[in-house]
Amino acid sequence: MERPRKRRIGEENRKFQEKWTKEYFVIPQNDKVLCLICHKVGACLKEYNIKRHYNSHHKSYNMLVGDERNMKLELLLKDIADQTFVFQTAQNEVSVYASYVLAYELVRSAKPLSEGEFLKQCMMKIVDVVIPDKKQLLQDIDMSNVTMFRRIIDVAEDLQKQLQTHSQSFVAYSISLDICNDISETPQLLVFIRGVLENFDIHEELLSVENLSEKATGIDIFHATCRALNANNMNWELLVGVTTDSAPAMIAAKSGAVALLSQKMKQKYDMDLIHYHRVIPQETLISNVLLMDNVISVVVKCVNLLRSEVHEHNLFKSFLEDCKAEFGDVYFSTDRWVSNYSCLKRFFSLTNEIKEFLYRKDHELVNIMDSDWMCDLAFLVDISSVLNELNTQLLGNGKFATTLFEHTKETGKKLQILQKQLKDKNLTNFATCKLLLDDGFKVYKDGCVVLDKSCTILETFSSEKYTQILQRAIGFLDLQEHSQALDIFENPFTVEPETAPTTFQLELRDLQEDSKFNYPFCEKSLINFYEELSAKQYPKLRHHAQQMTSLFGSTYICEKTFTMMNLNNNSSLFKTKFTETYHHPYLRVLTSNYCPRMEHILEKKSSSIISGDYVYFS
Repeated sequence: MERPRKRRIGEENRKFQEKWTKEYFVIPQNDKVLCLICHKVGACLKEYNIKRHYNSHHKSYNMLVGDERNMKLELLLKDIADQTFVFQTAQNEVSVYASYVLAYELVRSAKPLSEGEFLKQCMMKIVDVVIPDKKQLLQDIDMSNVTMFRRIIDVAEDLQKQLQTHSQSFVAYSISLDICNDISETPQLLVFIRGVLENFDIHEELLSVENLSEKATGIDIFHATCRALNANNMNWELLVGVTTDSAPAMIAAKSGAVALLSQKMKQKYDMDLIHYHRVIPQETLISNVLLMDNVISVVVKCVNLLRSEVHEHNLFKSFLEDCKAEFGDVYFSTDRWVSNYSCLKRFFSLTNEIKEFLYRKDHELVNIMDSDWMCDLAFLVDISSVLNELNTQLLGNGKFATTLFEHTKETGKKLQILQKQLKDKNLTNFATCKLLLDDGFKVYKDGCVVLDKSCTILETFSSEKYTQILQRAIGFLDLQEHSQALDIFENPFTVEPETAPTTFQLELRDLQEDSKFNYPFCEKSLINFYEELSAKQYPKLRHHAQQMTSLFGSTYICEKTFTMMNLNNNSSLFKTKFTETYHHPYLRVLTSNYCPRMEHILEKKSSSIISGDYVYFS
């Protein structure tokens, strides 16, 4: 008896279900199915096969939900359309070029991409009045939100390729690590790179954004940094230094990310990694080094109390106006406002009015602000003024690490002088502390005004408590570990060759005896001087200069990134969880110093047509 023939798949009359597009990112392709992610083609319209392919290769896309999943689907669909699209007329090329330019300018100006359509409407009305015959050209420009974001992805890819191309020619580079949280409080590691080419051309860019676990431990940061460097094919042997903030996960002696990176560099490449803070973090310095969190906590509570409710805030401002106070309000407090010296100074100037206002409300904070606390506050204001001046000097673009070290060293010397003056009961350079000696300045203790206070205050400031606080600050600012290497870079003619490392001794001696370099060194910038230094005659000094040039001299690129993110807080872009597809291109365009190669992008898009030779999955 003849066995019955099995039914073939083609005879089952299977049909593509529209829900598969959103669930598995696939679309129908003739009698088959095309994966939008990897462009592989399924052999049949069978959900089991499609789902197995999706779970095996693209399961990470399950994290995309809601609007973010819809946005990703639209981008993939547009990408397919772009790959099959060929520019047919010069008019189309101009329209697409214009949309790229507009998308780039919107991001660089920290504007939401959704404003593209609004700008188009405005331009249409202007063109209709000024040059109505050119209206059709503007009409063809696609400025929708999805299109603008696709343009940004293309631009970000071009910027990243430029960085990767230059990174292969780096002779030295350093990295800077920063952590930010997305809307879901998931920490993200931002890895910045500062690379130097043979001709001393400097490239400072965002290298990568890496996801961290919720705890963001030192080992997590270490592994994320390794992923970023390895993914971009960075040569570990060229890594010179790393700059971080003062978070324990970064700087812990054994388990911190810096310690683990240093350990890897030492064990695998026998190299010492230079580490330092970008800017002296005053929040950490005040709380963890100076140990004056008792002052900050009370100031924050007071300011939040005075400004948390509209009614109380208005009453307080009216009270200040009636008292004819020096200022009309206090600054609102957040976790970072205490880094600003002027905020603390304003609070101190309004202390009498604040105490009087809280005393009328019978608030317990009045009892905390006694004479000892007032001395702590005045002392903190004066020390913050010194630290604030240091941070102001360190900020700015294009600075070298030598500038950071020089200013930090000078600030340490200032603190030593202030420490000696305190021991001698000399408040000449403590302007705020001197105000406590003023008879018109009220000091409370147990809710009562202290009248005879001059002798007590002088004794308090000269006590061991405040000299120890200054000593801790001096120790924190001590960066002598790297001073010799930076001195050789910044002052090669003043360093004694015998005191320098043996690697540089002969070259330093030859350089100092060569009279033709002495005058040019005084007249030219450091970079111009080392550019002209012979690589054949002084190879070690020149390479050392390249290494020191790679060190981050300021927080410019880091601060610029966070500033741009804060400016875009109202945008839906930063109101979702960070993803590689959705946010990283935006951040790259925001921070990059490269200019996108628009012609190159257009040429690539016009020549990218999907090939008919697909890879099949079953």
